[in-house]
Amino acid sequence: MQIEYLMEFAELCDTMNYLQAAEKLYISQSNLSRHIQSMEKELGVMLFKRTKRRIEITEMGECLLRYARKMSADWSAFSTEMQKLNAAAGGIRRISIGFIGAMAPYSINHILSEYQLAHQDFAIRLVTLRCGKELEMLQNGICDMVLMSGREYMSPEYESVKVLADMVVAVTNNEHPLTAKKTLTVSDLEPYPIAVMERFIRPGDPFYQACAAAGIKLTYQISDGSDLLDRAAVAGEVSIMTAKPASYFADDSVTIMRIVPKIEVRADLICLRESMAREEILSLMEYLRSEAVQTVINS
Repeated sequence: MQIEYLMEFAELCDTMNYLQAAEKLYISQSNLSRHIQSMEKELGVMLFKRTKRRIEITEMGECLLRYARKMSADWSAFSTEMQKLNAAAGGIRRISIGFIGAMAPYSINHILSEYQLAHQDFAIRLVTLRCGKELEMLQNGICDMVLMSGREYMSPEYESVKVLADMVVAVTNNEHPLTAKKTLTVSDLEPYPIAVMERFIRPGDPFYQACAAAGIKLTYQISDGSDLLDRAAVAGEVSIMTAKPASYFADDSVTIMRIVPKIEVRADLICLRESMAREEILSLMEYLRSEAVQTVINS
């Protein structure tokens, strides 16, 4: 069994969502599905129970997961050490980027792929970010760059470049009273429980700021993002999302509503300023800052 398959399996267990796991792993959803099926065939067991909208890990899957996590961690540590030795010897230089899930609707994957094709001597590796630990992962050297949302990072300690632009929307099922409105204000949300990712309710986040400016306090349930559409479609909650993922993943069981005034969301890739001395980091940052790339990001 390939070690990469075990790492993919562990990632899928974290997200319980094929599309999000594939996004984090930088592979296609169909390839991830084939790899999991290959593992199940080789082991002779079912690792996941599959339903129409979600997956659940089986008892056999839970057993494998304990070993897969340890083997993945050991392999990652070995790979990091080998990368350092390879860089010192003048080999391929690698850039590890901490990413969140659900990036498929945005252009950043395509942009990074285009960069990779043009720079065969550099290799980009995506690392799953732990919420709230982004800067710690950067400082500890787990990632060379991390994706941070909500604001531009102007600290002299960091270099940053915008890689995502979107706006906040509300999503709920078609029978919800809010769907009678053409557009919403944040005040319209106050009577209803909402489902939202934790980063949306951090001080400094644009959605948090919009609620504070309107003087409202929302009743919310925290989501990791993987079940926001299910919460809207099945539970009848109001899910707060960004527009591109909402449009990308939603079906006709839900209604997507614009919030006015528009709440703009951005995300930056940031790195330690001292790392700009590395040719591969400087090259990628200059590429992302180019006018052509920024035009795509803001479109």
